[in-house]
Amino acid sequence: MTTKTYPGQLAVFAAGPRGGEGSLTVYRIAVDRKTAYVVQTLDCNRPQSAAAKLAADSVHQALLKAWR
Repeated sequence: MTTKTYPGQLAVFAAGPRGGEGSLTVYRIAVDRKTAYVVQTLDCNRPQSAAAKLAADSVHQALLKAWR
């Protein structure tokens, strides 16, 4: 897992399985009082992976829940 933050600008969280078959990256972009999140998953073995989509959707739902 890698986490990098640039206060007031950008935060990046990246993680993936130990074997390197895929990745999960979440970008948090904050400008003034507005924040955007970009959630990206990648399954290197299957381009249209249902598991990768499920992981991205899960993170998306957690971000929406936290926002409310």
